[in-house]
Amino acid sequence: MNIIDKIKNNLINSEREGNKTAEFHYQVLINADELKDIDAEEFCQKLSLTDGYKSEFRKMIKLANHIKSKGKKII
Repeated sequence: MNIIDKIKNNLINSEREGNKTAEFHYQVLINADELKDIDAEEFCQKLSLTDGYKSEFRKMIKLANHIKSKGKKII
């Protein structure tokens, strides 16, 4: 199972609990190294997400980079 499929499964499970947006942010942050070269539009299309998530994807990638630039680790 690739990273996109893993994230998709986690989002489906979280949606049932009402935590889809939080899970989206979490998944992008912890997988930022693997996702950094993926285009936001392509990522959202593969996950069947609305366009609003493109901006959130970009923000989480930037946040992950910022955290790492401060010498901190993300999980």
